[in-house]
Formats: sequence, structure tokens, C-alpha cells
Amino acid sequence: QKGKWKVFELSSRHTGSTSARALLGFDEIGILTDIFVPELKIPNLTRAKKVKGQVFKYLQDNLLLDCNTEILKSNKVWKKN
Repeated sequence: QKGKWKVFELSSRHTGSTSARALLGFDEIGILTDIFVPELKIPNLTRAKKVKGQVFKYLQDNLLLDCNTEILKSNKVWKKN
């Protein structure tokens, strides 16, 4: 209207790794909505300091922090909090 573009659908193509990247601190969905439809005011959960760890994919993604890997190596036991 009046020469202004208006987003009426955001149909981006995300992969199965989108949630894994979010667990590691990179919220690409939040970033995209901030850029294209900031009026939605959806929180961007991207962290300033990225998480160091590994994501294991199964029925749901799980994050294993590097510090917990060290606990497992030294104690031979690790319990998920």
C-alpha cells in the first residue's frame, strides 16, 4: 500500500539442524523475524557468547556441553541435569 512492501507470509526453508543451532546459541528464526517482520516482536534467543558443546539428534535434539564431556572423561559417570 502506498509503495510500501508488507510481508504476509514468511516461508523460509529450515533444515533439521535449525533446532541444533538454536541449542548452540544461534537462533536463525529469531534473527529472520527481527529482520523481516520486526513488528511481531518475537524474542531473538541468539546468545552473545556461543555455547560450546555437541548436539545429539534423536527423537529430540539434546545438547551435551563440553564441560560435561570433561566430567564424563574424568569421573566415568555423567548425569543430565
